[in-house]
Amino acid sequence: MRRFLAISLLLIPFLVGCTVQRQSSETATILSVSGYEGNMFSDTVFVQSVDSVPILLDKGCILSNISDMCMSDHSLFVLDASSSIFRFNSQTGKQEKSIRKVGHAKDEYIMPVAMTCSNGMLYVLDLQGRKIVCYDYNLNYLKTILLEFSAMDIAKVKGGFLLFNPSPSEDLGMVVLADSLGKSKNSFLQTDMVWDQMMWTKCFSEAADGKIYYTDPSSNRIYLWENNAMREAYTSDFGQEEKEGRKSSDIIKSLKANTLYTLFSSNYIIAQFTTQKFVSTFVYNMNDGTRCA
Repeated sequence: MRRFLAISLLLIPFLVGCTVQRQSSETATILSVSGYEGNMFSDTVFVQSVDSVPILLDKGCILSNISDMCMSDHSLFVLDASSSIFRFNSQTGKQEKSIRKVGHAKDEYIMPVAMTCSNGMLYVLDLQGRKIVCYDYNLNYLKTILLEFSAMDIAKVKGGFLLFNPSPSEDLGMVVLADSLGKSKNSFLQTDMVWDQMMWTKCFSEAADGKIYYTDPSSNRIYLWENNAMREAYTSDFGQEEKEGRKSSDIIKSLKANTLYTLFSSNYIIAQFTTQKFVSTFVYNMNDGTRCA
């Protein structure tokens, strides 16, 4: 199972002047970002090569804005804003199949927001339907898993799923562990904060080694799923004091910068963050842990 984000490296501003401070294994690694205002560096610093595959749609097919994508074996699955799901050959880019099953039947979805794939199954998360609709890699319906709450992002883990809960409370945290039947078994990162503003819906990312990470924009913390628990692994430090508030919008507006989404390659942490003026990207080298540029 691999989730990835296609990024046009020529269009994304990258910053310089960031370092990684190694701390003990009992604490999170601080990703210290300093002097990013107005500073940029070339993507050639960390990009060795770029592979691209043209997406070849069948005649008459239209691919809307991409909502999510995942890849397994030689198949690339794409969920677009029109609720269509496409399967492409990841080697040739040729469209192999597509479906759009919007409705209330057991093999249909109402509002698909995320998907992931593993061991021959494609899991489509239906926010409004409060369920996971399962297909095989040929996009044939297999089964439906009912959930106990509305979730906005999904990651496949051993024995079940990690789900992002957009309405956390003291009883049900932001990250929920559900079993293979959709029953909530445990939750993490409990809060009484009111989430009245969502900055980003893609919270989970999978590293090259298969580890699952969760990025929390309101706190700039990155958690690792490890030993059936969420462990704080990294904290992005933009040189600002931590803020507290009753509403997520209060914290977001008061911070100097917020981490939106994080990708993990075999060597680098690549994270998008937003300021009051723009969205940019910072990069950390996990091998030497000292400089990103």
